[in-house]
Amino acid sequence: MYNLFLIFETDTTATEAAGFDPTMLMLPILGAALIFFMWRSNKRRKDQQEQLTSSLVPGVEVMTTFGLFGTLLSVDSETNVAELEVAPGNVLRVHSQAIGRVITPESFEASESDNDDTAEDNK
Repeated sequence: MYNLFLIFETDTTATEAAGFDPTMLMLPILGAALIFFMWRSNKRRKDQQEQLTSSLVPGVEVMTTFGLFGTLLSVDSETNVAELEVAPGNVLRVHSQAIGRVITPESFEASESDNDDTAEDNK
């Protein structure tokens, strides 16, 4: 038991004499890594938002963040209002940031196959 404590005991005289403790480097390194990953995720999110806003043109099918599908009729950038036609003759006004993604045939088929796979797994 005494040998176990000797393994974890450090030579404090060597580190005190040098005035340098290697464990003190961990905090700035972890801080730099945290800042880097936060910056990277913010940049990725900003790029995705710019791509989404550039693809919002009238006539494209979209899905809102609350799961409503519809065809985009118009987007007013001054008031941030988008008009969606969810059924023939039914037009909804939503905030333009409520549009979650643009539906393309490829992404719709991929989401359907994912749903089919999960439905089969649940059986």
